[in-house]
Amino acid sequence: MKEKFWPIFIIILLFTSLILLIPGKYLESQVTNLRATNITAFGASSQLNVQTALTNAVIGQLTAVAGNVTLASTKSGSAGYQPLLFQTNGSTQYQIDTSGNLATSGGTIIIANTGALTGLKFASQTNCSSSSGVCGSAPSGGITIAAAATTVTVATTAVTANSNINISEDSTMGTRLSVTCNTTLGRTYAVTTKTASTSFVITASAAPTTNPACLVYTIFN
Repeated sequence: MKEKFWPIFIIILLFTSLILLIPGKYLESQVTNLRATNITAFGASSQLNVQTALTNAVIGQLTAVAGNVTLASTKSGSAGYQPLLFQTNGSTQYQIDTSGNLATSGGTIIIANTGALTGLKFASQTNCSSSSGVCGSAPSGGITIAAAATTVTVATTAVTANSNINISEDSTMGTRLSVTCNTTLGRTYAVTTKTASTSFVITASAAPTTNPACLVYTIFN
Protein backbone atom coordinates (compact mmCIF):
# COMPACT_ATOMS: atom_id res chain seq x y z
CA MET A 1 0.00 0.00 0.00
CA LYS A 2 2.78 2.44 0.86
CA GLU A 3 4.34 2.00 -2.57
CA LYS A 4 1.05 3.11 -4.19
CA PHE A 5 1.05 6.47 -2.38
CA TRP A 6 4.62 7.50 -3.32
CA PRO A 7 3.79 8.69 -6.88
CA ILE A 8 0.85 10.71 -5.54
CA PHE A 9 3.04 12.23 -2.80
CA ILE A 10 5.74 13.20 -5.31
CA ILE A 11 3.13 14.83 -7.61
CA ILE A 12 1.67 16.83 -4.70
CA LEU A 13 5.18 17.91 -3.62
CA LEU A 14 6.09 19.08 -7.14
CA PHE A 15 2.80 20.93 -7.54
CA THR A 16 3.29 22.70 -4.19
CA SER A 17 6.84 23.70 -5.16
CA LEU A 18 5.60 25.21 -8.41
CA ILE A 19 2.94 27.22 -6.58
CA LEU A 20 5.59 28.64 -4.23
CA LEU A 21 8.30 29.30 -6.81
CA ILE A 22 6.42 30.71 -9.79
CA PRO A 23 4.96 33.80 -8.03
CA GLY A 24 8.37 34.57 -6.50
CA LYS A 25 10.06 34.34 -9.87
CA TYR A 26 7.31 36.49 -11.37
CA LEU A 27 7.81 39.21 -8.74
CA GLU A 28 11.49 39.44 -9.65
CA SER A 29 10.56 40.82 -13.07
CA GLN A 30 7.27 42.67 -12.56
CA VAL A 31 5.67 44.64 -9.74
CA THR A 32 2.35 46.43 -10.17
CA ASN A 33 0.33 48.65 -7.83
CA LEU A 34 3.09 48.70 -5.22
CA ARG A 35 2.98 51.38 -2.53
CA ALA A 36 6.36 51.94 -0.92
CA THR A 37 8.97 54.46 0.07
CA ASN A 38 12.01 52.49 -1.08
CA ILE A 39 12.19 49.78 -3.70
CA THR A 40 15.45 47.87 -3.99
CA ALA A 41 16.02 46.52 -7.48
CA PHE A 42 16.91 42.86 -7.88
CA GLY A 43 20.67 42.55 -7.67
CA ALA A 44 23.22 43.64 -5.08
CA SER A 45 24.60 46.67 -6.92
CA SER A 46 21.44 48.52 -8.05
CA GLN A 47 18.89 50.52 -6.08
CA LEU A 48 15.77 52.46 -7.02
CA ASN A 49 14.35 54.99 -4.54
CA VAL A 50 10.81 56.29 -4.91
CA GLN A 51 9.60 58.87 -2.42
CA THR A 52 6.34 60.74 -2.03
CA ALA A 53 4.41 62.53 0.69
CA LEU A 54 1.13 62.15 -1.20
CA THR A 55 -1.34 59.31 -0.82
CA ASN A 56 -1.92 57.12 -3.87
CA ALA A 57 0.66 59.13 -5.85
CA VAL A 58 1.88 58.14 -9.28
CA ILE A 59 5.58 59.07 -9.25
CA GLY A 60 6.38 58.68 -12.91
CA GLN A 61 7.05 56.22 -15.68
CA LEU A 62 10.29 54.60 -16.76
CA THR A 63 9.76 52.95 -20.12
CA ALA A 64 12.16 51.01 -22.33
CA VAL A 65 11.13 50.63 -25.99
CA ALA A 66 13.50 49.35 -28.68
CA GLY A 67 16.51 50.10 -26.50
CA ASN A 68 15.45 53.68 -25.66
CA VAL A 69 14.71 54.52 -22.02
CA THR A 70 12.12 57.23 -21.37
CA LEU A 71 11.54 58.83 -17.98
CA ALA A 72 8.13 60.48 -17.87
CA SER A 73 6.62 62.75 -15.23
CA THR A 74 2.95 62.01 -14.62
CA LYS A 75 0.23 63.43 -12.43
CA SER A 76 0.93 63.18 -8.72
CA GLY A 77 -2.17 62.66 -6.60
CA SER A 78 -4.68 65.44 -7.27
CA ALA A 79 -1.94 67.84 -8.41
CA GLY A 80 -0.97 68.65 -11.98
CA TYR A 81 2.01 67.33 -13.86
CA GLN A 82 5.21 67.68 -11.88
CA PRO A 83 8.74 68.71 -13.02
CA LEU A 84 11.52 66.15 -13.26
CA LEU A 85 14.24 66.72 -10.66
CA PHE A 86 17.74 65.25 -10.89
CA GLN A 87 19.52 65.24 -7.55
CA THR A 88 23.12 64.53 -6.56
CA ASN A 89 25.06 65.36 -3.42
CA GLY A 90 21.83 65.93 -1.48
CA SER A 91 20.41 68.74 -3.63
CA THR A 92 18.67 69.29 -6.96
CA GLN A 93 21.23 69.93 -9.69
CA TYR A 94 18.95 69.93 -12.75
CA GLN A 95 15.23 70.43 -13.25
CA ILE A 96 13.01 70.05 -16.30
CA ASP A 97 9.75 71.92 -15.77
CA THR A 98 6.40 71.13 -17.38
CA SER A 99 7.12 73.58 -20.22
CA GLY A 100 10.31 71.72 -21.19
CA ASN A 101 12.75 74.25 -19.72
CA LEU A 102 16.01 72.80 -18.37
CA ALA A 103 17.44 74.64 -15.37
CA THR A 104 20.69 74.04 -13.52
CA SER A 105 21.37 75.11 -9.95
CA GLY A 106 24.73 76.62 -10.90
CA GLY A 107 26.62 73.88 -12.70
CA THR A 108 27.79 73.95 -16.30
CA ILE A 109 26.18 71.92 -19.07
CA ILE A 110 29.10 70.38 -20.96
CA ILE A 111 28.82 68.96 -24.48
CA ALA A 112 31.91 66.79 -24.85
CA ASN A 113 34.00 65.79 -27.85
CA THR A 114 32.43 66.67 -31.20
CA GLY A 115 28.87 67.21 -29.92
CA ALA A 116 27.02 70.43 -30.68
CA LEU A 117 24.22 72.46 -29.16
CA THR A 118 21.66 73.34 -31.81
CA GLY A 119 18.31 75.08 -31.81
CA LEU A 120 16.05 77.48 -33.64
CA LYS A 121 16.55 80.20 -31.02
CA PHE A 122 19.16 81.02 -28.38
CA ALA A 123 18.35 83.43 -25.57
CA SER A 124 20.06 84.72 -22.45
CA GLN A 125 18.14 84.56 -19.20
CA THR A 126 18.35 88.34 -18.86
CA ASN A 127 18.65 90.96 -21.60
CA CYS A 128 19.47 94.54 -20.69
CA SER A 129 17.93 97.71 -22.16
CA SER A 130 19.78 100.72 -20.75
CA SER A 131 20.82 103.89 -22.54
CA SER A 132 23.20 104.59 -19.64
CA GLY A 133 24.81 101.12 -19.67
CA VAL A 134 23.60 99.93 -16.23
CA CYS A 135 22.89 96.26 -16.93
CA GLY A 136 22.96 94.37 -13.62
CA SER A 137 24.00 90.80 -14.40
CA ALA A 138 22.84 90.67 -18.03
CA PRO A 139 25.20 88.88 -20.45
CA SER A 140 23.59 90.66 -23.40
CA GLY A 141 21.70 93.86 -24.03
CA GLY A 142 21.26 97.18 -25.74
CA ILE A 143 23.09 100.36 -24.68
CA THR A 144 24.12 103.71 -26.18
CA ILE A 145 27.15 105.93 -26.64
CA ALA A 146 25.93 109.46 -26.07
CA ALA A 147 26.15 112.14 -28.76
CA ALA A 148 29.62 113.77 -28.75
CA ALA A 149 31.03 110.93 -26.61
CA THR A 150 33.37 108.14 -27.71
CA THR A 151 33.06 105.72 -24.77
CA VAL A 152 30.44 104.02 -22.62
CA THR A 153 30.94 101.88 -19.53
CA VAL A 154 28.64 98.87 -19.41
CA ALA A 155 28.12 97.76 -15.83
CA THR A 156 27.35 94.03 -15.68
CA THR A 157 28.56 91.31 -13.34
CA ALA A 158 28.46 88.83 -16.23
CA VAL A 159 31.85 89.99 -17.51
CA THR A 160 35.06 88.16 -16.59
CA ALA A 161 38.70 88.83 -17.35
CA ASN A 162 38.51 86.24 -20.15
CA SER A 163 35.12 87.18 -21.62
CA ASN A 164 34.64 87.33 -25.38
CA ILE A 165 32.42 90.35 -26.04
CA ASN A 166 30.70 90.99 -29.37
CA ILE A 167 29.50 94.54 -30.16
CA SER A 168 27.50 95.85 -33.08
CA GLU A 169 25.56 99.02 -33.88
CA ASP A 170 21.80 98.68 -34.31
CA SER A 171 19.92 101.84 -35.24
CA THR A 172 16.55 100.04 -34.87
CA MET A 173 16.89 99.93 -31.07
CA GLY A 174 15.47 103.42 -30.51
CA THR A 175 12.04 102.39 -29.17
CA ARG A 176 13.55 99.80 -26.84
CA LEU A 177 16.10 102.29 -25.49
CA SER A 178 13.70 105.29 -25.54
CA VAL A 179 16.06 107.35 -27.73
CA THR A 180 16.44 108.42 -31.36
CA CYS A 181 19.34 106.35 -32.65
CA ASN A 182 22.10 107.84 -34.78
CA THR A 183 21.98 106.52 -38.34
CA THR A 184 25.39 107.60 -39.60
CA LEU A 185 27.40 104.60 -40.77
CA GLY A 186 31.12 103.91 -40.62
CA ARG A 187 32.01 103.92 -36.93
CA THR A 188 33.84 100.95 -35.44
CA TYR A 189 33.83 99.80 -31.82
CA ALA A 190 36.27 98.03 -29.54
CA VAL A 191 36.32 96.76 -25.94
CA THR A 192 39.14 98.73 -24.31
CA THR A 193 38.77 97.76 -20.63
CA LYS A 194 37.35 94.76 -18.74
CA THR A 195 36.91 94.63 -14.96
CA ALA A 196 35.86 91.16 -13.85
CA SER A 197 32.40 90.93 -12.27
CA THR A 198 31.98 94.70 -12.63
CA SER A 199 32.03 96.30 -16.09
CA PHE A 200 33.63 96.75 -19.48
CA VAL A 201 34.30 99.85 -21.61
CA ILE A 202 33.37 100.26 -25.27
CA THR A 203 35.31 102.85 -27.32
CA ALA A 204 34.08 104.21 -30.65
CA SER A 205 36.32 105.27 -33.53
CA ALA A 206 34.37 108.53 -33.76
CA ALA A 207 31.76 110.29 -31.65
CA PRO A 208 28.16 110.24 -32.91
CA THR A 209 26.65 113.68 -33.53
CA THR A 210 23.17 114.93 -32.57
CA ASN A 211 21.82 111.49 -31.62
CA PRO A 212 23.42 108.65 -29.61
CA ALA A 213 24.82 105.52 -31.23
CA CYS A 214 22.68 102.51 -30.31
CA LEU A 215 24.71 99.35 -29.66
CA VAL A 216 24.05 95.75 -28.73
CA TYR A 217 26.51 93.53 -26.86
CA THR A 218 26.79 89.81 -26.10
CA ILE A 219 29.20 88.26 -23.59
CA PHE A 220 30.52 84.71 -24.02
CA ASN A 221 32.37 83.22 -21.05
